[in-house]
Amino acid sequence: MTRIFSVEDREEDTPPTSGRTMSSSSFPSPRAGFEKWFAAEKLPWGLLTPVMECYNSCNLTIWLLDNSSGMKIRDSHSSTSINGGGEESPDNVSRWHELHDCISFHSHMASKCWIRTNYWLVNDDSNGHEDIKFKLCCGNPEDVHDEMSHLKSALKRATLSQDICPLSDQLHKIGKKVSKLPKGERVKLVICTQGIPTDRHGGDFWLEIRELSKLNVKIIIRLCTDEEGVFDLYNTMDARFNNVDVIDDYWCEVSA
Repeated sequence: MTRIFSVEDREEDTPPTSGRTMSSSSFPSPRAGFEKWFAAEKLPWGLLTPVMECYNSCNLTIWLLDNSSGMKIRDSHSSTSINGGGEESPDNVSRWHELHDCISFHSHMASKCWIRTNYWLVNDDSNGHEDIKFKLCCGNPEDVHDEMSHLKSALKRATLSQDICPLSDQLHKIGKKVSKLPKGERVKLVICTQGIPTDRHGGDFWLEIRELSKLNVKIIIRLCTDEEGVFDLYNTMDARFNNVDVIDDYWCEVSA
């Protein structure tokens, strides 16, 4: 099983190795990485302990990214659109722009703090010519630069050309992947989407969420829309499943 790091870990500690035998000296310390990250971003040091506790709560984070045509709609927010009162101000960026901001932040933090992460695009809009799955910090430290480059390129090239949003199909595949992980591994699944799934083969989104909730998975649904109807629909899952949270902006991400 992949090792979980405690808040007390120091430079001599090594991050998860995904079952591979590697020299401990070649890996960054998670705590040291977070301390450098907090200093660089000028974050309150009081947040370090809960952030480390969150880090310790899972062995793998999976991001499922909605790249359907619905992400083109310009009703979202940029991370820079914060007014003097501390609230987000709409600036009519696309939903994909907001998601791109979100992934840019979290992937950069993952690369600096060694957070074992997978990214899955919902749609293959390249007619099978390019991969839609990407790994970060799941192998050797020297691979991270190329892993980040591949992820950034894929997000930049996304055409958002497909009208379907096959969340159910991808959740089913993720469920099969998670079920094959070593016993005791804990997974955080972040589903980033703008609306209701429209699976080509009629997949049952609610059934897939129910099946995933039976596994060792914490599910976060990160909505990229301000449509109240969509938010209300997903919020029904908050009441139905103890391990599902629904968030819709940067402020909610802090508590998730």
